[in-house]
Parts: sequence; C-alpha cells; structure tokens
Amino acid sequence: MPTQFITEEYPQPDVWAKYPGGKENLDWYIRMNTIIPEKARKEGYQGRVLLSYEVDNEGQAGNPEVLMSPHPAITEMYREIIFDMEKWEPAMLNNEPVP
Repeated sequence: MPTQFITEEYPQPDVWAKYPGGKENLDWYIRMNTIIPEKARKEGYQGRVLLSYEVDNEGQAGNPEVLMSPHPAITEMYREIIFDMEKWEPAMLNNEPVP
C-alpha cells in the first residue's frame, strides 16, 4: 500500500484486507471482467487506467477514485468491476475490522 493512502482516518492496519484466493484471484477477476467498451474501441483509446478503491470494514470494495484513464467508458467499466467484486476479508487493526 502506498504510504500516501495511510492517514489518521485510515491508519496502517495490523493485517491488510485480502481478496478471496489472494492476489492471483484478484488479478484473474479483473482480467476476466475487462471487456473494452465498443465506444472506446471505436474512438481508438490508448493508455492505462489507474484507480484506487477502499475495502470497508465489512469487506465490500467501493469508493473507486480514478486517478488516470484514457476514456470515460473505460473508467465506468472499471468502476463497475470494483463494485461487483466478491467480499474481501477486511483489514484488521487491534483485532477489529477496519476500512
């Protein structure tokens, strides 16, 4: 986790949130759900998407913030991917789940 995301509101947890099956399953989930929207394809998009999102204390991913995107349709596709994720194991701080 980049240190700029560690704040008073979101302190560094003792245990980070975990996606079911680990990073490999998270990568697979994203790859399998990445379908470039026709509008972006027709308009000849190029570039990468960079976004951040939160995993709340119940394990739900949300609040995606797009930091860089080559096309609005691609931005929306990845926002939907984040909202549709399986529940994570939430981060833990002092044996309590935290966002």
